[in-house]
Amino acid sequence: MYGRNNLISVKVEAPWDIPHVTATTGPERLSRINRNMVKGMYEHADGLFPPYANPIEIWRPVKLLISGPLTIDRINVISELSGKNEAKLTVKLTLTNHLDVPKLASIKILVEGETFEGILIDEEINKRLEPGSKEVICNYRVKKPNLWWPWDQGTPDLYRITLILISEGRVSDRRTEIFGIREITLVRSSKEMYFKLNGRRIFIRGQPTYLTFISLECPVKVTKETWS
Repeated sequence: MYGRNNLISVKVEAPWDIPHVTATTGPERLSRINRNMVKGMYEHADGLFPPYANPIEIWRPVKLLISGPLTIDRINVISELSGKNEAKLTVKLTLTNHLDVPKLASIKILVEGETFEGILIDEEINKRLEPGSKEVICNYRVKKPNLWWPWDQGTPDLYRITLILISEGRVSDRRTEIFGIREITLVRSSKEMYFKLNGRRIFIRGQPTYLTFISLECPVKVTKETWS
């Protein structure tokens, strides 16, 4: 209820994969960790996590959103560098009309700097929304964009996009997302393979987090000296 405390009940499901079928043994569950909804080390670190472990839980905040009959369900911003000082920005919106009749709506789109000052896009478009969900795609050309870089390569500049969905003179929904303009490409051949960020060759560094679990289970404390 709007304006009062609300109790939210959330049910989390973690279904197992479909059992593997072989011609000789018939249906059987895979011995390796192979799940549709769990990726990363839980899928690939065989032997570290047993196949019967299914670690799914809520790890981000749960919010109750209040809106009108027209909603902004998804925002996807895709950036692509089209030149030395230019970028192509594709904004994909999933809008839903929860009524049984079509509605005329206006969408205000504002893109401005999050880590710096400046307005990149400020426009309003009109759409007729039939009952159900609809994808709206907007394409823009950005001159001299503030690119996102890792801390050791440059400044990790970010943008903020604000969308306001208006119908019959009232705001039906409002959404804000933070994003960066950058392009990651993989260069691969029979002789070499490397990644490029914003046209610059980079070396991706990382540390598998399953070493933390090994450290917790190991009877000997893992330190820099013992690990060496």
